[in-house]
Amino acid sequence: MTILYVIVQILLRRKIHTGKFFWYFAGWVAFLGIWVVLPAAGWGLLGSTYVASGIREWVRIFSWLMVYLLVMQLKGRIHPQKAITALFFSMIVPLTVGLLQLFAPSLLPPILACNCLDSTIGHPSAFGSFLFLFISLTLWKLGHVKNRSRWMMLLGLSSFLMVMTRSLTSLLMFTVFIIALIAPKLNFLRLIGGILFILVVFYLFASTEFGHEKLTAVLETPIFNKDLDLSRTILLAAGDGNSANWRIAQWTFLIDAWKQSPLFGYGLGSSLFITTEKNYAHNDYLRFLAEGGIIGLISFIVFLGVKMLRLIKCLRTSPILSPRRRLSFIMIAIFVAMLVGMTTDNVWTHTTLFFYWYLIFAV
Repeated sequence: MTILYVIVQILLRRKIHTGKFFWYFAGWVAFLGIWVVLPAAGWGLLGSTYVASGIREWVRIFSWLMVYLLVMQLKGRIHPQKAITALFFSMIVPLTVGLLQLFAPSLLPPILACNCLDSTIGHPSAFGSFLFLFISLTLWKLGHVKNRSRWMMLLGLSSFLMVMTRSLTSLLMFTVFIIALIAPKLNFLRLIGGILFILVVFYLFASTEFGHEKLTAVLETPIFNKDLDLSRTILLAAGDGNSANWRIAQWTFLIDAWKQSPLFGYGLGSSLFITTEKNYAHNDYLRFLAEGGIIGLISFIVFLGVKMLRLIKCLRTSPILSPRRRLSFIMIAIFVAMLVGMTTDNVWTHTTLFFYWYLIFAV
């Protein structure tokens, strides 16, 4: 539909707003097509077995490019602040369903009435990252609005639900975000406020049985337990229920699989099928290494670097104390948090997070 809209605009000789980043983004998405075309042609160890999965993954990423392009066409029509404020209406349904899952699950249809808090997003971690993004935007709104009470209420509600998703990755990203946010202008009050906020969030998380188990599981890994080596960790991961040890085992299997096809990997969407676990990578850098080889991983890192440079440029070219400058700063902190989150989870699979991320990026 977006492509059709652009074609009509061209035929009517109306200006299409793009920008340098759009063309780089488009080039990178086109480049990723290599890892769909090669397996479709029968190349590689897996051949064409999982081409459908690769096509689905490429279309998913391509949809973010289309979101970016579509929002760019709002330039000169809608004020940027109004465009971002309108995004908060997208929280109504997820927050409502999330609260019902917690307090009145019987009112929901069976598909939504589950034990985990995933709302309409489909996975607790994905719901947590969605909330994290909007918590960050709420903090941005609090920096320049006069009526702060309703935004403070939204901040409290979103933070509560993010904790109740029991997603350790979301809490890690939130912690990194707060540190990145206060670090450039660090003073005593900001430091104390940031520490207290992080402590409250982690206290609420650790006070639940699930949260306590998660934090304990992290301590029972080779990083914190010197009695565990890699081989024993992999053996224990098969049955000890420790998700941290399972991740270490999965990463080891992915690296071993990558060694069989180091240059071009196995193709987009293939990381689900190349280890004995038959599960996601739970590390997006290793995912790109396994699916795209060294070339694919380098292209991914370069793409991330270009996004960071774009955000820094927006920050430097924005007037001091302007909402645009504060938004650029907030987005840099969000991006740093996402980069850290991608080391231990499947953040790249959080379609909702990146849908809104590229929408805001275009704004």
